[in-house]
Amino acid sequence: MKTIRFISIIAAALMVSLSYTSCNKDDIEETPQQQQQPQDNGIDSTRIDSTNIEGAFLPDTYAGKTVAAWYAAYSEEDYKKKVEAVFLFTDSTLIVTKSKVYSEEDGRDPSRVTMYEGKYDVAQGDFSNGVFTIQLTPRSAFDVEIADGKLSLMGQRYTKQDNAKVPDAAKSTENEFIGKVQPYMPVLNLEIDFAAWYTCTTQQDHRIKIEAIYFNTDSLMLYTTSKFYTQKDGRKPSYSMDIGKYIFTEGDYNTGKATLTLSTGVVYDAIITDGQMSVMDNVFIKQDNDTIPEPLSIR
Repeated sequence: MKTIRFISIIAAALMVSLSYTSCNKDDIEETPQQQQQPQDNGIDSTRIDSTNIEGAFLPDTYAGKTVAAWYAAYSEEDYKKKVEAVFLFTDSTLIVTKSKVYSEEDGRDPSRVTMYEGKYDVAQGDFSNGVFTIQLTPRSAFDVEIADGKLSLMGQRYTKQDNAKVPDAAKSTENEFIGKVQPYMPVLNLEIDFAAWYTCTTQQDHRIKIEAIYFNTDSLMLYTTSKFYTQKDGRKPSYSMDIGKYIFTEGDYNTGKATLTLSTGVVYDAIITDGQMSVMDNVFIKQDNDTIPEPLSIR
């Protein structure tokens, strides 16, 4: 009980000293990207302007195709400017793209992603006034209407653009990760002398997760998690932390055995062999103490 009480006291001190820990409410561990079926984008508080098309994104993978017609919608918020575009090609294929430019306060890099790819057929009329059948997935097809050059698609309204103003093809950023990918070290108002630290990195198609375990010289342990998502996914980085105590039952930080107790009272047995620590069903690799990341203040 004394160990848990000590951990609780230290935890309270650390949590008070944390500026803020970001946790994305949409950050579900194994949630796939929700881009397989068309969804209603909605038109809410953003300002929509069909004439400001600078920055519309045409992927370089489509540079060899001829554009039959294209449509765009511009919106602006306090921290970003966004252009969504629909390109219909002469071979009856289509793409829907999105480009974003963020403010200096937001800090994110520009984003250029392809949201949907598919095919279209002209049911009646033409590219200014007509009805088109759109297919974005193998098992889904739906009709869209174009009236006076206005294309209504998935809750968004796009305006037909001059084919002479088709944007230059550009490289997609959809596989780039948002934020600086690194282990999470929270801002603390306590001086901690770290004896060793270890990381475990796992990556999926659209996410990198970095877990870090920090041991200080006074048997205090920090366990942190940072998650980073691709621009295609769109979620901001998320961070979390827990603290606890560790005790070596034999050996040292390079080769030995230790018991790890988190603030919740959960206990893990760790085995360290040549700097590789097996714990929590993962393998954490010992890092150089000179590379401990700078504390990150989350706003």
